[in-house]
Amino acid sequence: MNSNVRSMRELAAEVGVSGSYFTRVFRLNFLAPEITTAIIQGRQPDELSAIKLMGTGRFSGCWSEQRRQMGFD
Repeated sequence: MNSNVRSMRELAAEVGVSGSYFTRVFRLNFLAPEITTAIIQGRQPDELSAIKLMGTGRFSGCWSEQRRQMGFD
């Protein structure tokens, strides 16, 4: 990647995806580590699909609230 990129839109264009998709994927960086681990290990709740995860509006920055939103609690 070019180190001079300044915005999410520019980053998305640089990697060849839409700004919307880039933003949805980027948000996944802020999931609680235990949620990420559970998904990687296949232990996520049945109702938590990739479509639901990517389609969820903004999720909380609070990890305990994320667990509730994603069906872990």
